[in-house]
Amino acid sequence: MIEKGKTSMLLQKFVIMVKTEFERDVKIVRSDNGLEFLSGPTKRFYQEKGIIHHTTCVDTPQQKWAS
Repeated sequence: MIEKGKTSMLLQKFVIMVKTEFERDVKIVRSDNGLEFLSGPTKRFYQEKGIIHHTTCVDTPQQKWAS
């Protein structure tokens, strides 16, 4: 991905692909604190799909691997 502005669109396409290919719903998205994951359109998408959005704490890379 070249532009961060495409994040919301790509995330939406991914969620649809998961539903189509695997018949599963995405329940949680974990991301860093990038504004592209916190924007209005992306937040609305999370709400519409019932997706919980978790963000990692700054300077704690170990959270990326926790389950």
